[in-house]
Amino acid sequence: MRPYLVFLLLSMMTITVFSQELNKDQLLQLSFDSLDRIENEVEYGTMYSKKVFDAHILKAKYAKDTGQLAEAYRKRVWGEDFASAIKYVDSAIGISTGVHEKRFPSKVHYTKGGLLYEADRPDDAVREFVTAYEFAKKANDYEQIIDCFNAIAIIKGEYGHQERAISLLRLSLDYLNKYEGKIDNYDLTKLITLDNIARCYLQIKKIDSSRHYAQQGLDLSSQMKDLDTYRSLSALYAQINYYDGNYIKSRDTLLKYVKGTGDLSQADRLFYLGMIEGEIGNSAKKRRYFKRIDSLLDRNGYPLMDNVKEIFQFLIKDAISKDEEPMVKNYADRLVYYDSILTRAEKEIRSILWTEFDLPEQEASKKVLSDEIQKKEGTIRNYILLSVLLISLLALYFIKYSRTQKKLREVMDQDVEPLKSHPKKDDIAQMNIDPELVQSTLEALDKWETNLGYLDQKTSQNSLASDLNTNTTYLSKIINTYKGQTFSNYIKDLRVTYAINHLKENPQIIDTHSTIQIAEMFGFSSLDVFARAIKSKIGVTPAVYFRKLKKSNL
Repeated sequence: MRPYLVFLLLSMMTITVFSQELNKDQLLQLSFDSLDRIENEVEYGTMYSKKVFDAHILKAKYAKDTGQLAEAYRKRVWGEDFASAIKYVDSAIGISTGVHEKRFPSKVHYTKGGLLYEADRPDDAVREFVTAYEFAKKANDYEQIIDCFNAIAIIKGEYGHQERAISLLRLSLDYLNKYEGKIDNYDLTKLITLDNIARCYLQIKKIDSSRHYAQQGLDLSSQMKDLDTYRSLSALYAQINYYDGNYIKSRDTLLKYVKGTGDLSQADRLFYLGMIEGEIGNSAKKRRYFKRIDSLLDRNGYPLMDNVKEIFQFLIKDAISKDEEPMVKNYADRLVYYDSILTRAEKEIRSILWTEFDLPEQEASKKVLSDEIQKKEGTIRNYILLSVLLISLLALYFIKYSRTQKKLREVMDQDVEPLKSHPKKDDIAQMNIDPELVQSTLEALDKWETNLGYLDQKTSQNSLASDLNTNTTYLSKIINTYKGQTFSNYIKDLRVTYAINHLKENPQIIDTHSTIQIAEMFGFSSLDVFARAIKSKIGVTPAVYFRKLKKSNL
């Protein structure tokens, strides 16, 4: 773990020494730490960035430093096309057995998994995340183990197999409970896992289990003062109430939280509001809600979402009953489109589903999962068959599907700001710390923020306390009181705020980097944490934000 003092010195050196591009000989004279600093700041995909990475590779070869060479190959993927990136990451993997850093093999396979996922090869991505898990387990890197579990669960759940996703998420909770003291971002990691598992259980209609984990997530998000996640989980709890038949209570909560969210989250909540109105006999309101969903989906290029076929089947029947022929054709096109998506996805699901992930903890549940999966596949096939039958009955109204994508609205009108806090006198007094020590620590913390120290992935509460010449207890109290957040949330907020504003000013980064590479640039080691941080801060996923930046840059 690189000390903060070295990081600060490198930041200062960057201002004086690295203000201009260096030639090959100058780069080779730098230390590995200095090269690392430049690599973290250089614009990827440029001739100069490639020169820097190549100098790192050459210097490592001269020094016969296998660890540095492997890390240089791993970083060389940044700004490269997929084929070149895979060659470099495979080169890093090829020599990783000679690297003394025990965590590196897991890190490099996790990187490859992210590249494959970005290239729409989810089955291969799962295999790499499994390999990353195996290396992380050998290194006793518990946080990386949970990151791998979450990455695999996300892919499994994304392709419709929530049972296997749940199995992995339950393992994540087991590891969190067992190794709490060894996981830096414990609260945030647990909150993410609780949110994921509650949603997976809801999707397979296991309401009691979904309620159990949603309530735990609500309690933890309240304790962490994570208002965005609390609102999201409150909306999820309202959906649980719908399945329990508590329609009015569910409706009141959903109406409270339906606004101020991303388009897809809003569409999901509008679906349940529409279903509630249908249950209480108000078909006209149900139709209005479902039409709003169609508008939201249109604005986002018609992505796949839960319950989408049920929405358009209702709209088709409603339009037929009103002799609205143009609308019947439009909604039928939507249904055909989503049928084709599900049909194509079924092949990918089958491949992902049977990717081996043999853990002793899972062996006992394999047969049960297999039976449930086969049953679910049969249900999907029957559902598709019924949909095709419905479409054939409406053949006179169908026309070939022609989809156009509208420009997305701008995400923000102005730069986002880090969270602010104004401590009360009583809170300051309760810290019981010398005011001069508090003031000096805050000044050092401000200087650290100005120098972008939080972008270093290796930053932890222990290392920062040491660099600021204080202890973790004092640092935790000061951050909680003056920043209004826990340490992990404070670091996450600084990183995501800087990422959002920096990408807005430099949208070309999006064209030359995958999401995992962008996450690493801003200090995130987990795709899931980065995505949730973006979603929590501005209400949209990274993919939606990136598309908006590209459109606004045209």
